[in-house]
Amino acid sequence: MTLTEPNDVAIKDFSTLSYTESFNKMFDEIKNEYAFNGMTGKQPDWDATYKKVFPLVQAAEAKKDANAFFAALAEYEYAFKDGHVGLTGDVGRTFLRAQIGYGYGLAIRELDDGSAVVTYILDGGPAQKAGVKKGAVLVQFNGATTKDAISKVQPVLNSYSSADSLRFDQAIYLLRGPKGSKATITFKNDGEQPKTVDLTAISEVQSYYAAYGDTGQQDLVPVTYSILPSEIGYIKISSNDDDLGLIVRLFERALKQFESNQVLGLIIDMRHNYGGAPLGLSGFLTDKTIVEGQLQYYSAKTGKFENNGVPEEFTPNEIQYKFDKMVLLVGNSCYSACELESYGFSKVPGMQVVGQYGTNGVEAEVARGQFKLPEGISMQIPTGRFINPDGSIFLEGQGVTPQVKVPVTAANVLSADDATLKAAEDLILKK
Repeated sequence: MTLTEPNDVAIKDFSTLSYTESFNKMFDEIKNEYAFNGMTGKQPDWDATYKKVFPLVQAAEAKKDANAFFAALAEYEYAFKDGHVGLTGDVGRTFLRAQIGYGYGLAIRELDDGSAVVTYILDGGPAQKAGVKKGAVLVQFNGATTKDAISKVQPVLNSYSSADSLRFDQAIYLLRGPKGSKATITFKNDGEQPKTVDLTAISEVQSYYAAYGDTGQQDLVPVTYSILPSEIGYIKISSNDDDLGLIVRLFERALKQFESNQVLGLIIDMRHNYGGAPLGLSGFLTDKTIVEGQLQYYSAKTGKFENNGVPEEFTPNEIQYKFDKMVLLVGNSCYSACELESYGFSKVPGMQVVGQYGTNGVEAEVARGQFKLPEGISMQIPTGRFINPDGSIFLEGQGVTPQVKVPVTAANVLSADDATLKAAEDLILKK
C-alpha cells in the first residue's frame, strides 16, 4: 500500500538551515497561520515578539551555541498564551535542568483566600532543616508577599491557555531554580510565631512532582474502576492514548459491572489525563448526539480562517447504560483530547461536573504546525482552531468548568483524603 501525506500536514523540516533562516521561515508561516490570530487576548504582538527574539537567535548563531538557540526559542514560546505551543529536543533537557533542576524541598498550594500553604516537605531537605512544617503558611518570599512573588514567576518551557493554569504553575515554579539558587522566606507554622530563614536549593525533584499530586504510582492500564465503599461506581480514565480499543472495552466493562451491581451512582474521574484521541465515551450514557466545535484553518486564498469539514460529533452507542446520578470530576491536569472527552461527558443529561479547577483549556489542532529546527529541536504551534456557532472559541482558554466547585482550603489540600472525590460521593448520596 502506498501511503501519501498531504503537503499541508507534512512536518516543516527546516533542520538543515541556519538558526536565523529556520527561525525566520517558521516565524513567517506562524504569523499568518497561527490558530488564534484575530482573537483578542490570544494573538501575540508579532512585531514586538520578533524584535525581542530575533536578536537572541542571531547571537546564538554567532556563537554556534545550541543552548542559546533553544533559550531564544523558549522566549518565542512565552509570547503565546497557548498550552499547545511547545519545544522538544535533547538540548531541552539540559536547558530545563539548568533552569529549574533545583528546589528547596517544599511545595505550596495557593488557596482561595490568597494565602499559600505548604503541602509537602522533603525529608532532610533545606526547608525541613530550617524548621518548616507541612501546613505552614508561606508569608513572604524574597521580601515580597507570596501572592506578589507568585505573580512574577515565568514557568520554564511552558505556555498557558488559561490564567488559572498559569497561576497554578507559577506557585510551583516559584520554588524551583538553577543550581545555587537562594531564597529568603518567612513562614508560620501552626501555633508558632512567623520565622524568617535563608534557603539554598538542592538537586531534588520530589517537591516538584508532589506539587502536582504525583504519588509516584503509575496506572498500568488507561482505565481503572472499582465500586467504592459508598456503593458508588468509580471510573478513572488516565489516558486517551495508546491502545484506544482497550480504553473503550475497559470503560464499557466497568459500566456493565456497575449496572449489574446496581450501584448508587457513577463517578467518572478525568482529572489526570494528558490527552490523545477523543473517543466519544459519552455515547454509552446518552442517546443524544453531542456536537463539538467547528474546525477552521487559515486559507491563503481568502486571507481568512475557513471551515474545514463539518463539526465533529459524539454519537450515541447502540448499547446504553443508565445511572440515576452521575458526576464528572475535572481538574487542570486534563488536557486537549481529555477535555473533548470531558466535554462529551459534561453534556450527558443529568451529569454534574465537580472539581477544584476546570480542565486546562487547551484545545486546538496541531498536525499542520509541526516544525523541525536545527540541533534536533522541534516546535509545535497550533494552526487549527475550533469555534462555536456564534464564532466564539470552543474550549480553548476556558476548558470544562465545574458546576460544583470544591473549595481550595487548607483543610482540603492537607487532608489525606481526596476532598474532590468526597464531594462527588456526597452529591450522589444526598437525598
